[in-house]
Amino acid sequence: MQRPRPALIVDRHEGEGGIGHLETVALALEGRYETFTVGRAIEWEKVKEIYQLGLRHGMRLAAVSGVNGVYTDEDFDRVRQLALSARTARRGATGAGATPA
Repeated sequence: MQRPRPALIVDRHEGEGGIGHLETVALALEGRYETFTVGRAIEWEKVKEIYQLGLRHGMRLAAVSGVNGVYTDEDFDRVRQLALSARTARRGATGAGATPA
C-alpha cells in the first residue's frame, strides 16, 4: 500500500507550517527520527538534503511572503540597493577600506 502524499507547502498562508515543522515531517516520512538541525547555523548540505526529502514526499517551496503579501523581485532589488548603500556609507564613516569591528 502506498502512503498518501502530504499536501504541505512552506507558506504561512496555507497551513501555517513553519520550515522547522516541515523538516520534522519530511524526516518522519523517511522514518528518520533524529535531530537534523538545531538553531539557525545550518550547513548548506543539510539544506539541500531536507529540500530533496521534501520533494520526494510532494512538498514544494512557496513564494517568500510577509504581512503585506508576496515579495516581488523589485522588493528584493530595493532591499539589496539599500544594503549596498548602507555598506558604502559605513565604510566611508570608518575610513576607506576599513572593516568595522
